[in-house]
Amino acid sequence: REIAAQGLGYLGDERAAGPLAAALKDPDAYVRRRAAAALVTVPARSVVPQLSEAATKDKVWEVRRFAVEALGWVGDPSAIPALNQATADAVAEVRRYAAIQLGKIADPAALEALSAMLDSTPDPDPDVRWAAVVALGKLKDKRAEKVLVRALSDPSPQVSNSAERALQRLGIATQEQAGYEG
Repeated sequence: REIAAQGLGYLGDERAAGPLAAALKDPDAYVRRRAAAALVTVPARSVVPQLSEAATKDKVWEVRRFAVEALGWVGDPSAIPALNQATADAVAEVRRYAAIQLGKIADPAALEALSAMLDSTPDPDPDVRWAAVVALGKLKDKRAEKVLVRALSDPSPQVSNSAERALQRLGIATQEQAGYEG
């Protein structure tokens, strides 16, 4: 069943979405993980409810991670509630992928969840904070200014530099030309 799910993913045909969504309920975790991963490569708009459930409720974090990625590739606002919920997952990799996918969709409905990843108690993982900062920049929503300005002081240079770029995307910060004058 695992190899069959993988094969359906290789086809990239939207007719595979239904059988792969059914495989998200398989009792074998490897089958569920492979089905979720396959849905990244298959047009999956018709199975957003099943992907949303897998992204937020599956007991295996790898299944949740691939379901989150697949939801981002759907690119539809109907995926945002599950992605928002996944930003609070117990596993950092799931949270990171949720932020990345929310940035890919770039819908203002993600603002609150992404901001919460950086707010008063920032996410402990610097890669998660980085993904949230980048995603907030892609939203191009000036309501993110306060949290992005706070992220400029993040101990991770990757996060603080990305916060500066996100503020530039919002038109709040300006880019200075760096160079050597000698």
